[in-house]
Amino acid sequence: MQDQGDLYEILQLHPSAEPDIIQAARRRLTLRYHPDRNSSPEAAKVMIRVNNAYEILSDPERRAAYDLERTGLVGGNSPSSQESTRPMESKQVIVQPDKRVSLIRRR
Repeated sequence: MQDQGDLYEILQLHPSAEPDIIQAARRRLTLRYHPDRNSSPEAAKVMIRVNNAYEILSDPERRAAYDLERTGLVGGNSPSSQESTRPMESKQVIVQPDKRVSLIRRR
């Protein structure tokens, strides 16, 4: 997905918002920023972002895909996807019976 900022922030919502809350947020922002009601030069840009955010978050499949990408569980450039491809380092610890082992390195 293209980098457009956090869609929940654009609509001023919590990520767990229900579909009817998402729709109400869009209506509220439309009343505030629609170019016919707001002569600000930024109003049209804000409306484009609001409509795009609503389009994605109102579709359950697209919202689920966005949420996965947003949390970093899926995606090409997320830190978690890069870390998962690196091999884990392993250290061998030998424990003998009746001996205490400290895993803290002392300098």
